[in-house]
Amino acid sequence: MSARTASESRVARQFLVLARGSRDDDVVCASFGRSSGCGCGHRVRCAGFEHLAEHENISGHQGRGNQFEGMPLKSVMVWSANSEQLTSRFSLVYFENELYGFISGSGGPGDRLKPWLDAVRFALARQREGYPVHSWAAAIGIRSDTGEIAVLPGRVLQVGPLTLQRCEFAFQEFLPSATSLQSQTVRYWSPIVVRGESRAHNWQSALSAAHRDIYLLCNVLSVETGAHWTLRDAPRPQKASTKFAWPESTALLQRINEGTGPAAPNRNTLVISEERARHIWLRCESDERLKVPLSAYFEALSLTEHHPSFALVGFVSTIEEVGKLLIRPEKVGTCEMCKRPKSNAAAQRFRQALALVVPAGKVKVVSDRLYKWRSSTAHAGQTFYWEQSFGQPHLSESMMIAAPESMFRARGSSHAREIARDLLLHLFSSTLP
Repeated sequence: MSARTASESRVARQFLVLARGSRDDDVVCASFGRSSGCGCGHRVRCAGFEHLAEHENISGHQGRGNQFEGMPLKSVMVWSANSEQLTSRFSLVYFENELYGFISGSGGPGDRLKPWLDAVRFALARQREGYPVHSWAAAIGIRSDTGEIAVLPGRVLQVGPLTLQRCEFAFQEFLPSATSLQSQTVRYWSPIVVRGESRAHNWQSALSAAHRDIYLLCNVLSVETGAHWTLRDAPRPQKASTKFAWPESTALLQRINEGTGPAAPNRNTLVISEERARHIWLRCESDERLKVPLSAYFEALSLTEHHPSFALVGFVSTIEEVGKLLIRPEKVGTCEMCKRPKSNAAAQRFRQALALVVPAGKVKVVSDRLYKWRSSTAHAGQTFYWEQSFGQPHLSESMMIAAPESMFRARGSSHAREIARDLLLHLFSSTLP
């Protein structure tokens, strides 16, 4: 199993010190060379303060910062040490594709520079040596009101660097009723153990990397099975040989032993395709662009049960993003009078994307409906009728009276969900232009 780094950033090959002086402040700028951003700075900071705590006896540190959009300056962080001796400050500035470090303080530099420079050199040396590997385990499962149960094709499934392990039992989960203090909603789900490794300077950074891996895994399994997967038990440090500790029962969970596990009668069983799940993971790892529509679909799934109108907005966004990736924009002529495009290129590409999975004779009808419903929510704030009654259907006294749901088709959100998933599967089986 390959180890995952806490960040893909790489500290540069050189360390340059550029000094500037003024009456009030002395500033030292350290250029770390090319970097992909804050992950690198985070590792330099943590390792640097570890060095200061050991050699300068600082009792801690404080920091503040800001992020910027639409400009070369992307982020700034400023830290100060809890120390009476070390009164200068250390800053990291992410500018364009470079990461810079600044040491600033009042008066002459004196001994205020050396502790910071030693700390930065220590951090860079630690970066070159590499960080320890942290093994962890977590639990995931399907969150659904329709009772789907997931089954691995075997006892163990490998997806990217992560190992999935099947459990021979299910959980019965008790959730408070949305409209009654005296009743509960009972749901069943099958837990899956996920094991992985993260390379980081401490467990906190390893935990952050583990969460990102699990998030991508849940994205992959959600489009693979069509059900909404989510994290059920957060990553914890654990060796691969250690058995995962499952609760027998809690106030909300009751363990159900079922012999062969979740493949019980009267339940919708979803068998994960090992080949397809692996393929989707590898495609996402090789091309970050593919994660965008995948994440949009995943987040839309999380809204489906209680907020279907906003889920539809997410599914339409997924379709639009897949269209951007698969279909090259066509040159559109401009009107000689107003100089505007003669046609809506985005709408045209949306219909072209639909045509990949929708019968040709239905593309225009489906496109018009989805856009209408999406715009009704995104631009006019209109929602589905059952969202306005806490999920309860409106029962009119007369069939001759137009119901408030006439704005939408009741199946609109689920239809958009099906199309978005079909398009994602098409995307991952295609070569990008």
